[in-house]
Amino acid sequence: MPTDRKEFLGLRFDPLTKEEALRRLSEATPGSGYSYVVTPNVDHVVRLHESHDTARRVRPLYEAADMCLCDSR
Repeated sequence: MPTDRKEFLGLRFDPLTKEEALRRLSEATPGSGYSYVVTPNVDHVVRLHESHDTARRVRPLYEAADMCLCDSR
């Protein structure tokens, strides 16, 4: 179930509460297919905001994640 991600420094986060994130995770089944969650911290966000080769290679991995949750939340 997609959410309306909120952008911060060019990275889009899912505005979910802990309970909402846990509910979504608990709904996954073996038939759900491959998915993953990313929890970028401040260092990751700053590095992805910078324009260099690593950021360009890594950014699609964050954008393709099924959930992108702020690591400090």
